[in-house]
Amino acid sequence: MIRTASFKSETDLARYLNANGMDTKDLYSLFQNASGWWSVFHEDGTGSRHIKSMGSAAGVSAATDTVTTAGALLTVGNLHQEVSAEDLGTATGGVLNGTLANVYVIPHEVRIYDSVGQAPAVVDDGLGGLWKENDRTARMGAIDYRTGVFEIQYPYGSRPAGTVLADYEASLLPDAADLPTRARLSAMVITAAGTGTLSWALYEDAAMANAPLLVGSGALVDGMLHYDFGGLLSCTLDLDNRGARWLWIVPPDDGTVTARITWERPY
Repeated sequence: MIRTASFKSETDLARYLNANGMDTKDLYSLFQNASGWWSVFHEDGTGSRHIKSMGSAAGVSAATDTVTTAGALLTVGNLHQEVSAEDLGTATGGVLNGTLANVYVIPHEVRIYDSVGQAPAVVDDGLGGLWKENDRTARMGAIDYRTGVFEIQYPYGSRPAGTVLADYEASLLPDAADLPTRARLSAMVITAAGTGTLSWALYEDAAMANAPLLVGSGALVDGMLHYDFGGLLSCTLDLDNRGARWLWIVPPDDGTVTARITWERPY
């Protein structure tokens, strides 16, 4: 799961890293704001029962695409990927077990089915159980959302006659989610392959018909640029793309650029 923490001094930061057995190389982000506070976000190695966290109080979002040309738009929206008809092989003796191709599977988004329709389709319950579709009295197996490991036991007479397929959604990072339509932006991390100074402008509409929410520039340090938004309130103005934000970026040397934004819900 993604964790965030802030510290008043470098000493407090060092104690935190030491207590959690981490070094700076284990962090997704490390930056210091104008008041001298240090902030980090990192993965703690645990899974999340509710990875698709549109209702969460905070989260981290990331680029759904990359910029390789100066002046191109980078959509910053989510880390979800949809998987359709993944081949799981065939059942042996009425039992099918294996591991999905992607980890951090999103609860309530799993459907496993027989390609020829003889066996009943199986869906997850959001808590790791696999049940006959539309029948919560018939549990048929289990799935580990963090690892993608699953097992299904088909009833006699209803075993798959063909290849078993899976439709599901997965997250490229644990506890990653869409940016809410309204959110307070905490920090941004831009990663670039080039060197030198990177210029950016953050928009709330894809057409850039409205003035940017914020503009800035900075020197890349070890291929990364950190910016502290300080809880800046942002609202998506593009009704066809609720939750997304857009970065206009001039990358150095036209290098590949991606971005992540951490956010909190306004209350």
